[in-house]
Amino acid sequence: MVSSPPSLSAAEVLTIAMCFYYFGGGINLLLFFNFYLYAKDKLLIMSEGNDIFYYGDKAAPVQYDKKEIVEIRAIRPQVFGSPISQFIATTIKFSDGTVIIIPNIFTGRFALGNKLSGYNYVEEGGFPFIRTG
Repeated sequence: MVSSPPSLSAAEVLTIAMCFYYFGGGINLLLFFNFYLYAKDKLLIMSEGNDIFYYGDKAAPVQYDKKEIVEIRAIRPQVFGSPISQFIATTIKFSDGTVIIIPNIFTGRFALGNKLSGYNYVEEGGFPFIRTG
């Protein structure tokens, strides 16, 4: 006698799909595309030895002065050994109240922190999803 496979409820199918998504790299893809879509029309020109840097729209990047930086916060997951720990979103606040967000898709994992060493740089744990809009 041939038996049919057990049927799954919609909730069970959704749970299985979410497990595949989570453990199959879905969060990596989510963060990668989030960083990419945020940064795709932006430009960053920064060097360690120059106090002036440029960031913003490719057609007209804005000039910033490192001397005007009040605070730098690098948000990254504190899950060691996890691929998502490679994603870092850096928020820079300036003395005039301007705030910019630089995802590390522009640089290596710690390159931005090295270029901004000597300033009020704080690294904290969190999910580095960049909200736009």
